[in-house]
Amino acid sequence: MVGIIIGLLAVILNKVFCGILFDTETKLAAQGKIPARGKILYLKDYNFFKWGDFWFLSAMDFAIAYVLVERWPLPAWIAVSCFLAGVFWTALWHWIYMLPSHNPDSAYPQTGVVSRVGRIHLVYFAAQYILGFIGIGMVVLMAMGERQWSPAAFVGLAAGLGYFAMLFSDFLAGRFKRVRNPPG
Repeated sequence: MVGIIIGLLAVILNKVFCGILFDTETKLAAQGKIPARGKILYLKDYNFFKWGDFWFLSAMDFAIAYVLVERWPLPAWIAVSCFLAGVFWTALWHWIYMLPSHNPDSAYPQTGVVSRVGRIHLVYFAAQYILGFIGIGMVVLMAMGERQWSPAAFVGLAAGLGYFAMLFSDFLAGRFKRVRNPPG
């Protein structure tokens, strides 16, 4: 029962974060602090945000939180490794988004500029990647026979596949194409 409650709290927290991102983007656009939609991409233009972050990551967060609470604690060395991997992955993507070849969006509206949406998204991005790496660590332990499989793990894996399908659909739609002749 505690696992379900913590899992639901993880879902609520994810949806609150998504709402904050959406509201911040809307306010910045209304104030003219980011270029108009159409000149740059907004979070709501991406399938990974509309469907991936809001729905699939909610399901994945529930599954990971549930398994962490109900089944077993994660060994400390894996938790630390997952934390460091999530922070590194976030820093790597931040660096990529800061490059002149990044296609401007509401988080990074121009080269070297991070909007308030971008700063909030970095925190969200790091939290989700840390949690995602923890989920991977749990699945690896289950696959190695170190821990008993949980049905919730399959929910998390399916949600992860759904998320990456949305991300892939954005790639296919050209939403992540690089700027060919970056300024400078």
